[in-house]
Amino acid sequence: MPMVIIVIVNWCGAADTVGCLESLLRLDQEDVSVIVCDNGSNDGSIDTIKSWADGRIAADRSGPAWSCLPDQRVRNNFDYEVVTGRKLGESSGPMPFLTIVDIGDNLGFAGANNVGIRRALAWDDTRFVWLLNNDAIVAPTSLGAMLRYCTADPTIGLCAATLLHFDQPDQIQALGAIHNRWTARAQVIGLGGDAAKLPSTEVIERQMHLVPGASMFASRPFLETVGPMADDYFLYFEEADWMKRMGNRFRQAYARDAVVYHRGGATIGSSLLGRPSDTSLYYLTRNALLFTIRNDIAVLPSVFLRVCLDTWRFFVRQDRCGWRTSVSAIYDFLRGRTGKRQPG
Repeated sequence: MPMVIIVIVNWCGAADTVGCLESLLRLDQEDVSVIVCDNGSNDGSIDTIKSWADGRIAADRSGPAWSCLPDQRVRNNFDYEVVTGRKLGESSGPMPFLTIVDIGDNLGFAGANNVGIRRALAWDDTRFVWLLNNDAIVAPTSLGAMLRYCTADPTIGLCAATLLHFDQPDQIQALGAIHNRWTARAQVIGLGGDAAKLPSTEVIERQMHLVPGASMFASRPFLETVGPMADDYFLYFEEADWMKRMGNRFRQAYARDAVVYHRGGATIGSSLLGRPSDTSLYYLTRNALLFTIRNDIAVLPSVFLRVCLDTWRFFVRQDRCGWRTSVSAIYDFLRGRTGKRQPG
């Protein structure tokens, strides 16, 4: 049975998901299985993923990051199954290399990952769960690097990888993140840096507060002790919430040699630079307030002031969509609304 299970969430992004899966067939670790949780896609994503698994269509291997991966797969033949539902804690028999879970609804980032986590932990042999964004491809040695580091130190609960830009693989996207409690914003470590000049593991771990959500390698003891991600955020701040709930029981780590090439924002238009999409803006705004009142209420006035100033800036810049989205997020927070954004 697999020691590591990789969980990938798909929502109307089958092309990216197939590319991610294609890269996983090049991993140098054999003791691994993959769970793809489809978040109620309405674009035929599951059929597309099945067609790829059956060998009827090929993955798109264009783009600069693919030049960093070998042409040949390590695993050419694999089995897969499709299961339906969101409560998948029980299972029997051998686990296939690929499980496609048709959730049937959009549970958000955390909710869908939690379905995969429950499925993964149903097998006693599972020691680690790697939560990986579908718009990423991974270097063949990435899993081995995280596995060696985390196996050697059982105090590690969550481990970050070296995230590089998919379109500029010589440039760092993130090595971790620093949480500013006064603004409830994350400062990305290493953004825009030279991938050939990575800082040491020790330097990053001294700074890091958060493991970026694009790649989170979690140990079984961490998942069983701290519990699943809080799914009522729906999107964003799940990592920060995990960090707070973890406390001093585990530590967060950085595996320098684990390389992941990440597009970033492929599904909802989030971005590390510039104005996020309205969807991203809504959840970033509402959940900054929700996270703070739950975990750091003493600084709520500071975070609330920051959110209001951001909203005012949208108004001054005549960004009507940004202003209305921010106001809606603040209103929903004050009304106690969590989870998926309400229509209207």
